[in-house]
Amino acid sequence: MGIDWIPGLSQIKSTFQALTCDFEGAARTNDNFLKECPGFSQLTSTAQLLAGDPKAALETQKRCLGTINNVANGLPVIGHCKGLIHHAVGDKNGGNEALNAATRSLVVLGSGAAAGVATGGVGAIPAGIAAGTAYDLVDTAISDKPKGTIAAVKNAIDNPNGGNFFDAAAGYVFDGLAGYSGGQMGSRLATQSKLSSLESMRAAKTEQLNNAMFSDNGANSGNIISLGKEINALTSQINQIQYGIPQYYYDPKINKVVVEMPKNGSSVPIMLGQSSTQEER
Repeated sequence: MGIDWIPGLSQIKSTFQALTCDFEGAARTNDNFLKECPGFSQLTSTAQLLAGDPKAALETQKRCLGTINNVANGLPVIGHCKGLIHHAVGDKNGGNEALNAATRSLVVLGSGAAAGVATGGVGAIPAGIAAGTAYDLVDTAISDKPKGTIAAVKNAIDNPNGGNFFDAAAGYVFDGLAGYSGGQMGSRLATQSKLSSLESMRAAKTEQLNNAMFSDNGANSGNIISLGKEINALTSQINQIQYGIPQYYYDPKINKVVVEMPKNGSSVPIMLGQSSTQEER
C-alpha cells in the first residue's frame, strides 16, 4: 500500500518530487491522491460523472475501495478476521494478503510494546523498525519476491528519483511510529499492572491493620506501627505512579512553598510563609 492517498503526506511527497525535478512523479502523486483518498475520491468521481465519463468515475471509486481495503488489511484483529472471511469464501489470495498485512502490523506493534516495557520506551522506535525489516526479509525469502520495505528500497535503487526515495524512507518512518505506539501501549499496560499490584498489596495490609487494631486479643502496637509504615510506603508508590514525583519550590509571589504534581500540572501551596507585616510586629 502506497502513501499517496494520505492527506498532508501526499502533498509533502509531491513537493519533494517537484524540488528534485521529478515533475512527472509529482503530478502522478497528486493524481493518486485525488483518486485514492476517501472524500477527495468521491469529489473526483462526481466531477468525472458531470463531465460525462462514468467509466473513469467507476475506476476512481474502485481505487478508493482498494485504499480502504488495504488499510483494513493492515489493522491487527480486523485484518485477521477479514483474511479468514476471504478464505471462507474461496478468495485465497485476498485472504493471504489480509492475514500477512495484519500479522506484520502486529509484529511491529508487539516488538515496540516489548521494547517499551524493557527499556522504558526508548527502544520502541528502533524495535519497530527492526521488526518490520526482519518480517519483510522473511516474507521476501519465502515468496522469492521483494516485499514491504525491501521492495521499496530495491525500487529506489533501481529507479532513483525523489518519489521512490521518499517512499523508501516513509516505510521505515511508519514502522518506527508503529513501534513507538506499541511502546506506549506496553508501558501503559505495565504501569497499570504494577499499580493494580500495589493497590492489592495496600488493601491486604489495610485489612491486616484493621484486624490488628480491633482484635479481641488486644492490639500489638509494634505490629500496628509497622503495618502503618508499610501502608504509607505503598501509598507513596501509588501516588508517584498516578501523579508523578512531587516537586517542591518556593513561590515568592505568594510567599509560600508550593508542591507541583507533574502528571496533572496542579500546584498547591503547602506551607505559609511569614509576611513582612508579621516580622515588623
